[in-house]
Amino acid sequence: MKQKIKDLFLKNKDFIKDNALLLFSIGFLGLCGYIFHFLVARSLGPADYGTINGLLSFNYLVIVILTFIQLIVAGLASKSIALGNKGQLTYLFKYSKKKLIFIGVGLSILFLILSPLIKDFFNFESIFPLQLWSLFIVFWFLLPINRGLLQGMQSFKKLGINYVLEGLTKLFGGFIFIKLGFGISGVMLAIILSILIPYLFSILQLRNILNFKPEKIDFIFSKDSFFTLATLFSLTFFYTADVLLVKHFFENTIAGLYSSIALLGRIIFFAASSVSMVLFPKVSQLHHLGKKHFRTLYYSLFLVILVGAPFLLIYLLFPNVVISSLFGSDYFVYSSLLWKFGLIMILFTLVYTISFYNLAIKKYMGVYLLILFNILQTIFILIFHNNIGQIISILLYLISIQFILLLIILKLSNNKNKFLNN
Repeated sequence: MKQKIKDLFLKNKDFIKDNALLLFSIGFLGLCGYIFHFLVARSLGPADYGTINGLLSFNYLVIVILTFIQLIVAGLASKSIALGNKGQLTYLFKYSKKKLIFIGVGLSILFLILSPLIKDFFNFESIFPLQLWSLFIVFWFLLPINRGLLQGMQSFKKLGINYVLEGLTKLFGGFIFIKLGFGISGVMLAIILSILIPYLFSILQLRNILNFKPEKIDFIFSKDSFFTLATLFSLTFFYTADVLLVKHFFENTIAGLYSSIALLGRIIFFAASSVSMVLFPKVSQLHHLGKKHFRTLYYSLFLVILVGAPFLLIYLLFPNVVISSLFGSDYFVYSSLLWKFGLIMILFTLVYTISFYNLAIKKYMGVYLLILFNILQTIFILIFHNNIGQIISILLYLISIQFILLLIILKLSNNKNKFLNN
């Protein structure tokens, strides 16, 4: 048995090594982000923290677009590498930015116009942080192009370093701006710099691909692009809609308390998200070459559980210790619900990994399921929001059912059921 396990790891040592590398770097990024959150929560209290977390939920919605761009570029880059067309990497690096800058400018203007309405609906005290944030959206469309190239080229070490730089910039920038008394505006400024500085550094990391003669590659919004964007939006919607709706229905202090347990729960997701990042280009390349790839998904799901289980156990046994050490005694109110949120995020990360696998092999049946459950999540929270425990129960039931249904779809797909073939 031991020999079989050893042989299994030896056959997949590159996969495990890449996962470990990205797990460390993304884990470090997440650690910096969480220390930043804990600093904000302790310094400003539950009410202001609830406001800040509401603002950051809009940041997650932008990340949908950024992740979408990175995933599309990673897919194109991995295909170019598989076919030996390195000139297409140069084309992606040099020319894709021109198209995306126009999109970024348009979204910046749109968000700036909508800022007063957003402020009133979510009960933000000041419009200035929203205006500041909207002016810099355009710059956030540049970084995912370069990161997508690094991911698609499987340059996971360089990609990991870039994530580490983002984490350090956010942490130290946030610390300085908060200590200088900039408050919520300082938080947003730190996030802006944490995107801009890694982007400039990523240009240096990719300088070696500039030597190839550019070969044009289509970078259009195709059917695959549509389903990719829909998948990413649906996944992100799951862990942002609840925070925004709590911010709308409850007063700032309760919203801040809820944000604290939601943040601790999301540690599991961010810690294990490297699994899907490694899985996508590897499965995409295997798919293009006509090789088997289903076993890679099984390894990935196992790694997600392996990473998430220790967090869940700690949240179940020592919730007060975790919350008091990181947020302080003011955040004890919902400590008994922490383990439930941890379980929700393990299930969500499994759903997230399966969804990335489906994108890599261009199977889109699961996208409709994701969208359906987004609608159900919104309807149920709009109707049932008497207390925070009720909202967490809604999330747990929905993500459990969703995971089971995705497993059934996977089983049917693996058996080459004609109904699921695209």
